[in-house]
Amino acid sequence: MGTTTFSGPIRAGNIRNTTGTTVGSDIANVGYVVMTQQHVMDISGGAVAAEATNVVIPANSKIVDIIIDLEVAANTTTNISVGDTVGGAATLVNAVASGTTVGIKALGASGGGTLTWKNTGASDLKLTATSSAGTNAGSVVITVMYAQAFNTGCSAVTELDGKTITSATCSAQYAANVSVGMAAQAVSQITKNRAVLKAFTTISNSAAHQVDFISGLTPENGSVLFRTKTSGVNNAADDVYIPDEGVLFEGGLVIKYRVDGSHMVTAFGHF
Repeated sequence: MGTTTFSGPIRAGNIRNTTGTTVGSDIANVGYVVMTQQHVMDISGGAVAAEATNVVIPANSKIVDIIIDLEVAANTTTNISVGDTVGGAATLVNAVASGTTVGIKALGASGGGTLTWKNTGASDLKLTATSSAGTNAGSVVITVMYAQAFNTGCSAVTELDGKTITSATCSAQYAANVSVGMAAQAVSQITKNRAVLKAFTTISNSAAHQVDFISGLTPENGSVLFRTKTSGVNNAADDVYIPDEGVLFEGGLVIKYRVDGSHMVTAFGHF
């Protein structure tokens, strides 16, 4: 079976914004999707000293759980630790006894660096695995469960559906991907389907700003096919007629504009 990879982070829930006080109706229920990565450590050759794994946790993530599973029985008990290449060999799990029988081992009080679990930090975290004793048999599967970029949130952002972003607060790496201070920016999706734009009307605000007609489902994933600019005369109607066959938008039609440049934008065509 094939796999699909997203850049993430991924959140899910059927009520995105809180608009009232009724649970199940108008109170947000969105949460983060939990990811997993694993490393298999062979302990049949004796002690393992902080070997680098292929597990890399994205920056600002929250670790939900780490599962230590003795998949192949060991001949003697060894202590299993999980750390990272920067902070040390036991920043995540500190000396969990493997025992000699297969199965999942309880972390107990050996959770290691609990602050690291809460927030893995501003940089990606490459994990290490350590085994203390001179075993000659055994294999350990270490599974790390985490919520990607849980500590990198954007707050007070209104859904982009012809509405206005009033503010945005982001931290660390994702700040570079967010346009802040765009209090007057608005986006309206006219249709998700193939469309032909034949004419449009803008009711100008007191400032002249551009209006973009975008082929796609969102401004970020689409292409600007037509761009105009409002007159800057407050309440003036700017009517534009597109000759011949109009402009074809294969991937849907989205309009992006500034509300301090336009009171209203109306599109006409085949939608």
